[in-house]
Amino acid sequence: MSSSTPASTTDLLSSLLHKPLRITLTDGREITGRLYCIDDKKNIVLRNAVERRKGNEVTPLTIGLKSSSTRSIGMVMIPGKDAVKIEGLKKDISQ
Repeated sequence: MSSSTPASTTDLLSSLLHKPLRITLTDGREITGRLYCIDDKKNIVLRNAVERRKGNEVTPLTIGLKSSSTRSIGMVMIPGKDAVKIEGLKKDISQ
């Protein structure tokens, strides 16, 4: 498999505009939403986003939450450096 250059990554994500995505973050959380935009620094904006957290990871944002939880967060900007995995979804986000 060939390595992606920054330009090809941006082009690929641009082709996914308004499509449902699932992004896994460095702390294990998953954010699902529709791709709204991406900038030249690979920051990703999702709309209608939902955050899913599994297990017992404790971060400043998750203190006091149940061990596994889901919450609606609306529009969110994800720094590109925090995205571990980006997946295109075939079905709508509401599942």
